[in-house]
Amino acid sequence: MDQYRTSGTMDEGTLREFGKYLLPPRSKWLALLFIVLFCGSAALNFVGGNMILVVVCIIAALVFAVELPLLKRRLLRNNIARLREAYPSGFCRYESFFTAEGVQIHNLSNGGETLFRYEHFARAAETEHVFFVISRMQQFFVVFKDCLTPEQQKNFLPFLKEKCPKLKIMR
Repeated sequence: MDQYRTSGTMDEGTLREFGKYLLPPRSKWLALLFIVLFCGSAALNFVGGNMILVVVCIIAALVFAVELPLLKRRLLRNNIARLREAYPSGFCRYESFFTAEGVQIHNLSNGGETLFRYEHFARAAETEHVFFVISRMQQFFVVFKDCLTPEQQKNFLPFLKEKCPKLKIMR
């Protein structure tokens, strides 16, 4: 079961690489729903001749359209600030390996250990250098691709999907 043992450095660059996946997908869909509703309401009010409500609905749609990128940037900034707060050097080294229960993470910078159980995994994504896995409670870890063979990289997401059937793979 030790086939996916990796170690690497979590730093600002690594966080930026998968920063777009930090925002929960439901937030995106909810914002899009409100944008469509407010635009539809603006169109109906325009036809009805109520220009004040047209302006209010357009402003509300713009607020929801601008909210998503701002929220993504804020989440990334907060995670970078947490990393710098916990590690004045600006980076943390850790290793991870998969067991029968989940992924065991050893923080090599401070000696901490934790186990993320498979049933808590919610979403996963692949970037250029890492695989990103996030739990339902927005805790995350990365698996460093440079420690894996090309075959292991190809089989990693199917392996996770087998262990966690409800896991959503983000593209």
